Amino acid sequence: IGPTLKAFATTPFKLGLSIAPFFAYGRAVEALRAEAVPDAHWYLAGIGVDPPAQGRGIGTALLEPGVSAAAAAGVPAVLLTNNEANLPFYERNGFVVVREGQTPEKGPKAWAMVRHP
Repeated sequence: IGPTLKAFATTPFKLGLSIAPFFAYGRAVEALRAEAVPDAHWYLAGIGVDPPAQGRGIGTALLEPGVSAAAAAGVPAVLLTNNEANLPFYERNGFVVVREGQTPEKGPKAWAMVRHP
């Protein structure tokens, strides 16, 4: 089985009682992303740099393939962050906040950011 299919099949069992909040978070993120850019776009998810390694260009290098692919396709690149401290980094990389919301309601605050080609 491919890694994605395996993760999809096993994640509910690993989460146990946390499955409802996990899916609520996923639905809230998806709704915020769709509100931010309802049309075609590239969604960039899941990057991170260990704090001691930050400030060395690693985060920008991780963003680059998705940003370049979105630009080549002529569509925006979209991302969400739950950490307000990340906003200046993404803004330096050409992203602007277009929506704010909770993920889910009464959950962590999130910022939807877009970089247009």
